[in-house]
Amino acid sequence: MRLRSKTAAALMAGLLGASSLAAIASAAADNTAAPAAATAPAATQAPDAQTQAELWKMSDEARVAVTQAQLARAALASKDFDTAKSSLADATKAFDSSKADLAKYVVKGKDETGTATEMVPFDMSMSIAEDFQPTDASKQAMDQAKDQAQKGDIQKAADTLKLAAVDVNVSAAMLPVDKTEQHLKQAAADVDQGKYDEADHELQALLASVVVQDYSLYGIPQQGDGSSSTAPSDTQQKAAG
Repeated sequence: MRLRSKTAAALMAGLLGASSLAAIASAAADNTAAPAAATAPAATQAPDAQTQAELWKMSDEARVAVTQAQLARAALASKDFDTAKSSLADATKAFDSSKADLAKYVVKGKDETGTATEMVPFDMSMSIAEDFQPTDASKQAMDQAKDQAQKGDIQKAADTLKLAAVDVNVSAAMLPVDKTEQHLKQAAADVDQGKYDEADHELQALLASVVVQDYSLYGIPQQGDGSSSTAPSDTQQKAAG
């Protein structure tokens, strides 16, 4: 997401560090036949849709699965089939581990075809809205938020920006649960059968299925299915605010 305000861009530069969203888009947008990763339009919340004050929790295991899938594709391209098989096994193991925490991480969304599905977010970045015009007060808050983020307290940085009414967009990269599982399973079967081109196609389709969704900092949908004690409750949200 490009920043039109040079002042805002300078103040927010490095707020969250380099995001892997660009790497995901690059991995999907190659010269193979499968479609590029979809960037869903900004979510429009229904009047009764549940939102939360806290930022989403990211699944480290899902992020590892994506990274290992990328490494498996690179190994296949180099005809290093042993490494491809190993990386694919690591991707599957990591994704299976992420499923154990679905009650905490799951988000309802739509895949790149528009089909409703369960998603697992694994990467997030924040950026100033393109038309935001910073004031002296908001510049001070942005500096404070940058310092908080660099110290690792991303939630506190987000709360600081909220209190200063800084117009912030949140971008999250998410894996569709069912499709990811299907692609990993088929890719493993293809590698075992020596069908390396087919395995590469499955992995490329997996990476292309990653959805990058934009939200307002003030309209992040509820995360978790409500069955986990780690999912933020209304009381926790009020306390966080």
